[in-house]
Amino acid sequence: MKPRTGKLEDEYAWAAECNLATLSGLMGRKRSPKCEIDRQTSICHHMVTVCFRHFDAITWQSGVRGNYPRVHDLLIDNDSPPNIERALERFKESCR
Repeated sequence: MKPRTGKLEDEYAWAAECNLATLSGLMGRKRSPKCEIDRQTSICHHMVTVCFRHFDAITWQSGVRGNYPRVHDLLIDNDSPPNIERALERFKESCR
């Protein structure tokens, strides 16, 4: 369920979370067109990069799993500064 903080950063993190869920769904299919996967990966890369820039302004925790678990895991389980491209590749592999 979408958190209701009203902050633009939280809204953007929610949108990034939804796009990562879409990418996960594409990766879980037996036959997803490569162009769809590449396009969704590009969207996720941009969105997660913006979330990294505004990391401190995002309300990360609410409830047991947190507000945006996929986005949070990509940014936390990473180098500093994060290598988002490599993290997205690992994310895609974990969805197969």
